[in-house]
Amino acid sequence: MTILLLILMAAGAILGRWLPENTVITRLADLLLRISIFALLFLLGIDIGGNDAVFSNLETVGLEAAAIAVFGILGCGPLAMLLQRWIRV
Repeated sequence: MTILLLILMAAGAILGRWLPENTVITRLADLLLRISIFALLFLLGIDIGGNDAVFSNLETVGLEAAAIAVFGILGCGPLAMLLQRWIRV
């Protein structure tokens, strides 16, 4: 199954490289991509909402998630500024 997915992804990448940007196929692919991302996020929310272990440890998990988000943003900002200076954009 995995090899089939890799073949389909490679074929889509090759086809996407050869097609012009604003064709019906590329707009349809963009729409399907958005719909599938929203569906996956919705299903992930359902899975997390049905998991009792997450809700029983919500205080700990929430605090850890907030710390990861804050420190990730604080770390990415200065690194992005250094990278911008290095490549002189």
